Amino acid sequence: MSFPTDALRRAGETHGTPVYLTDLAALDRASAAIRDAFPDPWLRQYSVKANDVPAIVAEVAARGFGANVVSRGEWAVARAAHVADARITLEGVGKTDADLRAAVRAAAGPSPLLWVALESADEAEVVTRMARRAGLGRGDLPALDVLIRLNPDVTPETISGLAVGDGASKFGMTETEATGLVEWITSNAAGAVRPRGIHLHVGSQLRSTRSTSVAVSQSSRSMRPVPHRSASLANCRRFSTRSPRTAVRAASRSSPDGRS
Repeated sequence: MSFPTDALRRAGETHGTPVYLTDLAALDRASAAIRDAFPDPWLRQYSVKANDVPAIVAEVAARGFGANVVSRGEWAVARAAHVADARITLEGVGKTDADLRAAVRAAAGPSPLLWVALESADEAEVVTRMARRAGLGRGDLPALDVLIRLNPDVTPETISGLAVGDGASKFGMTETEATGLVEWITSNAAGAVRPRGIHLHVGSQLRSTRSTSVAVSQSSRSMRPVPHRSASLANCRRFSTRSPRTAVRAASRSSPDGRS
């Protein structure tokens, strides 16, 4: 690999050091590879945590990606990069009540998020209470679209600390818990929250896609109670709003920002 030493030197002289540069040609290649693997109407989401510099997020978004965020801070970064709320998804294990409240407020306004992924029954109970109080699903207000995080109980091809799809992992719900939660939301949310499907995260730095393939196949059982079916896969994730068929959101485990 050759480096543009003159350009690097000029950047350091102009901006000072340390200076971090992104190779837009590498970004083009990585983005194109994902688009080729997951063409429209698949939805491709860029995890803002990979690089939360607004200029980088804007470059990725311009190449056909929405933004996946885990907090209001990352949400603000995506908006600063001119990504519309309709192309932003909220996921992650660290969502606060304030994050959920902001998602509900957006749903009650003119620009709802694409979806919110729920990690647990406790989180579902909190957001359901908020959504009902906000009047979502009544009159002209839409319901809050949510995905339910399923632990697929597979053997991810990675180290144990990153194998979040292993059955022993604390992340995600069992199939029984996930289907039970869908039924609970359907019975108790009064239309304020709408289950759209399953969110899967098998693991990070995977050496193979076999466990992901198995997880997708197994998740179909959990999706049977879901009236508007969709699937979201971390490292290869997401669903299509244009039909109820299962789809995959493509956010490669190699971040499409010119860095791995």
